[in-house]
This record gives sequence, C-alpha cells and structure tokens, in this order.
Amino acid sequence: MTQPSQSPSSSIPFITGFAAQRSLPYAESIQFATKNGCKMFYVECASRVDSVTSFCDDKVSKLITLAASKGVHPIVHGNYRNPLSSELDLVREAAVKYATLEIDLAQKLNAPLIVHGSGLFTHNMINEYKVGALSAYKSSVIALAEYAQQKGVEIWVENLEYYSDKHPFYTVYSKLKEYEELLDGSPANVRMILDVGHEHISGDPIITFNKLKDRIAAVSLNDNDGIHDTHMALGKGTLDISGFLTAMSESGWKGIMSFETRGRDPKDEIAYVEEIYSFLNNEETTYAQ
Repeated sequence: MTQPSQSPSSSIPFITGFAAQRSLPYAESIQFATKNGCKMFYVECASRVDSVTSFCDDKVSKLITLAASKGVHPIVHGNYRNPLSSELDLVREAAVKYATLEIDLAQKLNAPLIVHGSGLFTHNMINEYKVGALSAYKSSVIALAEYAQQKGVEIWVENLEYYSDKHPFYTVYSKLKEYEELLDGSPANVRMILDVGHEHISGDPIITFNKLKDRIAAVSLNDNDGIHDTHMALGKGTLDISGFLTAMSESGWKGIMSFETRGRDPKDEIAYVEEIYSFLNNEETTYAQ
C-alpha cells in the first residue's frame, strides 16, 4: 500500500500522514479531508451509500480520479456489522466472503482495509463463548489476510471498546490480551489501527501502544470520559493526550494519525496535538539544558 508522505504543515516528525474520518459519502469525505489538511480519507463501507456492493467499475474510477485530483489517499473502513466473530461456521464463512469483496475494493483503491471484531450476545457460559468468538474472529482475520496477501492489501484490525456494564452484550477484540493473541498468530500484513478512545474505555492506551507499537499502522484519536464512547474533541474528556503523545514520541514509532471526533474539525485537532507536542518538546529541551 502506498502511504502519503508526511504533511508539510506537520511539526510532529513521527506522523506520516493525517486522516479524517467522518461517515460521509466518498466525494464528501474527500472534500472534508482536503478542507482539513488531511492526506487520507475514509471510504465508509458500513454505510448504505458506499457499501462494497455499490462500487461498480465506474464508481471506483470516479473515486480514484477525484482522490488523485485532490492529492488524497483512501482508507477502506469495512462494515463493522459484518459478523466475522460468529460461532456459526456458515454465518462466519459468509462474513469472510463478504469481506473479501472489501479487500478487492481496497486493492483497486490501493488502500488498507479496516476490519472489526463485532459483538457477542449470551446469558450463560460467558467465558466459553468469549473464547470461541475470539477464536472465530482470529480464523476470519487469518483467512482474510491470506487472501489480502495475494492482492497486496494490508488488513488493519480495529479494537473495540469493552463495556463492563452492558451485559449480556460483549465486544470481541476489546482487550489487550486479545490484541496480542490475534496479532501474534496472524500474517505480517495484519496490523492494528489503535482506536485510542476505545482503548481509554477498555484499558490503558499508553500501555497498549507501547506493547503493540511494532504492529500498529495507525492511531485513531478521540476523547471520552473513560466510560462512554462519545468521540469528544481532544481535551474535552479524560484521555491523557499529553502522555500518549509522549509515549509515541519516545517509542520510535512512525505512522498515520486519524481523527474521529465530534464538535471539532480535524484541522483544529491537528493544531491541538501539534501545540501539545511543541509544548512537550520545548519542556524536554529546557529540562535538558
């Protein structure tokens, strides 16, 4: 996958490109990214208007032409309702087959594909079913990765938020132990997009980032109160964004930073994180002197 070079306006050396995520039709998504100084935009395959089956050759061609004219690159956001972690083999196999269509689209667009772990509903034998759901999801991801390797496509697995008070509903792929288990057993073209807001609910984003940084392709930033997935603007919740930026800076990591926040546009989020990074950098320089 071809990734954009670092944005000329960015003062953060470890960011190779900014991405704007909004659930918009692709043409509006391109416009939104361009307006906000982002080099990457999302193709939202979870929407009806841009579901993978809506992409005929003409629509693909128009997307490629428009994106090229604006100098932006796509990220294909797979349908998160696709039951890739279903314990029912026939259902899961159909889900994998559907996701291969998203891989085909990602290949045509020279883009990565984001996939999700989906959910689980059960009143009993909770641990057994959770283990089974993760195993099913891992099987799905490996099958998709093997197919994607032939197409030159990267699979980005996105972590979900873990709720301790929403049972009998459970999310799959929402704990650090689960991320490690899946990534350790998956091909090299499987990487992670770390949704920092989700992880702020599930665990500790800094610990997770430091443990998995070698497999993380991108981070998706949004804030919340540590309880609800509200996608607040950065600084409006309880996420330690300064600590997270420090961890990223000290890790040697390089990758994409995506914004999925409400109430503030990505260009303002970029300015916000650049201001914090500059402040942290100046503090370190002053201390060193």
